[in-house]
Amino acid sequence: MMEGFNLGAWGVRIFDNDTALDVQDEFHHRLKLRMTVKEALQSTVDGFKKSYYDEDVVFALVALQMKYNEVVNEELFTKAKEFAVDETRLPDWREPEERKKALDDFLKEIEKFEKESEDNVNVNQ
Repeated sequence: MMEGFNLGAWGVRIFDNDTALDVQDEFHHRLKLRMTVKEALQSTVDGFKKSYYDEDVVFALVALQMKYNEVVNEELFTKAKEFAVDETRLPDWREPEERKKALDDFLKEIEKFEKESEDNVNVNQ
């Protein structure tokens, strides 16, 4: 990869790259096939299983699960948190400080979502 340039990305946020938009498009395609949100999420997560090494895929899958408040794969949340704190790819970005801030913000979103989900489970027990 060229130093200072992340191919396929035009910004630093989670959906500011081609890969994440491909994941999102696959999910929306499944919704158009009249799958429920949960079915579409599960099918999309399963469909990208071979790409769990790619942080952009993992971030997109986690972001979609949070957006629709439907967790179909908790393991991806752990993986996303690991990717978010791993700074080895930051030099690949044109604006590494901005990418780090975006990842820090995303990590906070994940942690907030997990806490709220946990609190909801505790209330409903």
